[in-house]
Amino acid sequence: MPLPLPLSKTSKFAGRWVPFSKKYNIEPWAPEWYFDQKMDYLKNKVHPTFVKERRAMKVSTFSF
Repeated sequence: MPLPLPLSKTSKFAGRWVPFSKKYNIEPWAPEWYFDQKMDYLKNKVHPTFVKERRAMKVSTFSF
């Protein structure tokens, strides 16, 4: 039995968000809260891979 569409989208997003947040030690774990913070999360994390993945994750979060 396939998952209902909203649950399927949530599961797919979590499959990307959880590894990203663990890989870069992101806190808070709530993506909306993380991206709404007024802190500069790019400060001291100038690795090009992080910047690229963070940008993609932010787009993914707000298109979800």
